[in-house]
Amino acid sequence: VPRILSIDPGILAHRIQSQEGVQHCQKDFTCDESIEEMINFAPFSACVCDASTDASEVFDKVTSTFQKVCDRLKDGKLLLENPSVVVVTIKCPYKTENSLARVLEKVSNQLPGTIESMLKFFEGGKVAMNAKCTMVHLMANSDSERT
Repeated sequence: VPRILSIDPGILAHRIQSQEGVQHCQKDFTCDESIEEMINFAPFSACVCDASTDASEVFDKVTSTFQKVCDRLKDGKLLLENPSVVVVTIKCPYKTENSLARVLEKVSNQLPGTIESMLKFFEGGKVAMNAKCTMVHLMANSDSERT
């Protein structure tokens, strides 16, 4: 049975939370309670971050929070399994072509460094790793959201 830890200050839908193996921490991803939940629940084979904020901020929060978790893991416990997937949604504040192009350029420039810094979270950084990055456009939940 897969183990899924949802960390989100919002309410998790009952149809999801009632599934076997799902645990919900209704907190901000970066707070001490969330970090403690990640320590207890590790290792992960997937991490999905759907934060509604600037991509730079999301990348920084994910890597710094992962580092805090790794610093507190004991007895060789890993944060991320090998292989793993990390998904980050990128929120675009405006729908104009120029705005979308600016966001995508910024993300494209930051992503290689972010991925490189995250490789240390796999296998405790002890194994040479390769990473693959794929950017896809997904339909948004509403007319006002741009993901």
